[in-house]
Amino acid sequence: MLEAGLEYGYLTNGDAIVFLNIDWTDPTVLRYHLARPAREVLADQDATWSNAVCQDLAFNIMALQSSQHGNDERVAAANKCNKWFVDFGHVLDQILKEEEEREEKEREEKAAHSGSTTPAGKKHRRVPSSPASVTSKKVIVIW
Repeated sequence: MLEAGLEYGYLTNGDAIVFLNIDWTDPTVLRYHLARPAREVLADQDATWSNAVCQDLAFNIMALQSSQHGNDERVAAANKCNKWFVDFGHVLDQILKEEEEREEKEREEKAAHSGSTTPAGKKHRRVPSSPASVTSKKVIVIW
């Protein structure tokens, strides 16, 4: 928002809307309001003003009335703020690693609790129905 010189912005996922506002006198502060229109309509006596369309319309009117900020003001505001550097590749790797560990743990728990056994107490071994059609493939991923 600072780089674009905007006072207002918002995020949405279809259920929730996060309205954002930067006061350009102190650009280090980002104000926000979390709106859940579907829940607010149910809780409000007069649902006219709490639905998503009305909230979005009111927010857009406020944004259109805001002043524009020139390049010098944008650069000065960005220099006042702390930078948060994120290596998105590293974050993605961590998420994938955590998901793989969780899935492996779930598979192990499921196998321990639901393994069918033979009368002799041994677990069944699954064998492909057509061993000749099973091939080994090696996958190489290059980043």
